[in-house]
Amino acid sequence: MTSSQANAVQPNCIDPSLHRTRSVSGMVYDAAGNQIFVATVPGAHPLLLHAGSVVNWHVDSIHGCKKPIEMFCVLFTEMKAPYAVFWNPDGSPEDICGNGLRAVAKVMNRVGKHSLIRTRRFDATVFATGNVASCALPWPDVAICANHSDRFHVDVGTPHLVQIVDTLDIPNLHLIARDTTNGKSPLNVTYLCIRNDTIQVRTVERGVGETRSCGTGAIAAYAVSCQCSRTIRARNRVTIHYLSGEMLYLQRERRTNSVTITGKCVLVFKDLMARYIVSKSQ
Repeated sequence: MTSSQANAVQPNCIDPSLHRTRSVSGMVYDAAGNQIFVATVPGAHPLLLHAGSVVNWHVDSIHGCKKPIEMFCVLFTEMKAPYAVFWNPDGSPEDICGNGLRAVAKVMNRVGKHSLIRTRRFDATVFATGNVASCALPWPDVAICANHSDRFHVDVGTPHLVQIVDTLDIPNLHLIARDTTNGKSPLNVTYLCIRNDTIQVRTVERGVGETRSCGTGAIAAYAVSCQCSRTIRARNRVTIHYLSGEMLYLQRERRTNSVTITGKCVLVFKDLMARYIVSKSQ
């Protein structure tokens, strides 16, 4: 199933029968500090028709999930290639999630094998072994912002505004980034500090807030670093250091013009019930 085929089956209006609360069972993974909920459902599941809709999710803390979920993923199976759809905690749809795809790699349960996963933007290759998971995505385009030599727009399947800063010690970061991460055309905001050719990052995600790490934010930071540092540009492998202490490892494949994200990914809860309701079609 191609992305165009997936978009083609999305209706122009919501089926009234979906305006009621339903539930799905899934698993929660800690992907470099991010709590990712992944539910596996058949390809004929009604949510497939609303991959671009606002879907409000709710998980009761009494069900055993101690930390807030930072990304909801539904993996549609029984298709030629599994199809992953993502939602932020505020219900807004997200086209791609790097750490979410790494959690999907664990769900696929194909240790030692690569799996093709389709998304609303492009195909991704995922791989997992032990407590480590990877996903490969296309190398992104980078555009410098007009009148701001220290700001860049990076499309990693989800848009990031990358701003170069001298230090990541920024008080009230979520308030500073609020106007950019909200509104009609919200962006993820990634703050990048290059010190002694070390890439240090903080990311505030739209629909989420600041997270302990961000897979697409790591790629965006690496792409901008390649433009700003000859030393980093010459490397094919880099480590992204988040202020939280989490780390993601990136490898650029110039032959295929892609980049692979690797990091820890562990199962923290099985059989978690999540309730959802489709509230708005996009």
